[in-house]
Amino acid sequence: MLLSSFRVMLALWGLVAIGTVSGQVRKVLFIGNSYTNANGLPNLFSDLALSLGDTVETLVSALGGYTLQQHAAHQPTLDLIASTQADVVIIQEQSQRPAFPIAQVQNEVFPYAQQLVDAVRAADSCSQIVFYMTWGRESGDQQNCANWPPVCSYEGMQALLRERYLQMALMNGAAAAPVGAAWAQVRSSHPSIDLYAPDGSHPSASGSYLAACTFYSTIFRRPSVGALIPGTVDPANGLVLQAVSSALVLDSMATWNIGSGEPQAIVNWSDIGANTISFQNLSMHTTEHFWDFGDGSTSTVASPDHMFPGPFPFTVTYLASNACGISDTLVLDVFFGPASVPERSNSPSNWWVSGDMLRGRSGQSGQLELFDALGRKVLSITYRSREEFVIPWPSAWKGTFLWHSRNVDGDRSSGRILVP
Repeated sequence: MLLSSFRVMLALWGLVAIGTVSGQVRKVLFIGNSYTNANGLPNLFSDLALSLGDTVETLVSALGGYTLQQHAAHQPTLDLIASTQADVVIIQEQSQRPAFPIAQVQNEVFPYAQQLVDAVRAADSCSQIVFYMTWGRESGDQQNCANWPPVCSYEGMQALLRERYLQMALMNGAAAAPVGAAWAQVRSSHPSIDLYAPDGSHPSASGSYLAACTFYSTIFRRPSVGALIPGTVDPANGLVLQAVSSALVLDSMATWNIGSGEPQAIVNWSDIGANTISFQNLSMHTTEHFWDFGDGSTSTVASPDHMFPGPFPFTVTYLASNACGISDTLVLDVFFGPASVPERSNSPSNWWVSGDMLRGRSGQSGQLELFDALGRKVLSITYRSREEFVIPWPSAWKGTFLWHSRNVDGDRSSGRILVP
């Protein structure tokens, strides 16, 4: 059995209340150890968010070297979970354990991750759970190298940490904050930025700032670019860390399981005659429905048939929500003609297939990428502001396609197109 080094320190329980500002408000509970406490990471995250207009109240249960197994039996941690009802709970395992052989991880890590997740959801079923993906040690895990060669190098240890944290996220319907993946990218692309403390394990001030930036994009789903850079971090390096973490998180949210289990508005519609459109609701993770048909009428039926006064087209807005108040909005332009295919859109862009044409509309210029069901990129185009974009759709392209759109301001939207 491989061994994890730890030393017991006094618990640090912190409560930081941030003044009211415009923007989002989150109560965030951190559960971890010295990787969480280093350089005042919870406060660093609060300050970063506040500088971007968002309020974060943090609470912390982080004891030096603590494992999830220990936290799952630590009454102060469990009491804090039960009493906090946090909007977000960030969970960090001891730095070595997730990279151990899978049988050991299945016995010593996964069950206790699940116990903590279950405790969080028992306290508040709407809490968002985020696993804090840590990083490989600068020279690998030399303590366990002889018995487990895959961790002898940084690269080997990092690969296993990434794999296991993603497993924990998927197993528990949670997100992974890819700090370790951002760490790897900075090491590769910007080696002059020292992310490690002198012990080659814990984060330097820059390493903790990278973590804070990654948490921000994971939780708020916005870039951290332009945020406050603390005096302990070189300003130029801080800009790099903001950019790397923002792109890594926001360009690959599905990879990190961000938004999994949240409402996805997906609708098929068809013209059934007499100025009537039949809407087939294919939305996922949705309990409440609201339709605005664009003609002064509304509905809360899941799959309504609606007679329009004419003439077409009408812009229909559909809001899919869950019991936690999370929603997804879909905007459709309905018109007389052949049956449409499902479309979904998170403004500012909208893309669909009609007949043998791919059509799109956006308020700003940007870039569209289209992927098939195997994840292969099949199309990449640039579109212009406020123009309806129309290009031929190959007749051989059938099935499910995913699109990702990014406008000139960096706003991203995504959705799926189903072609029968």
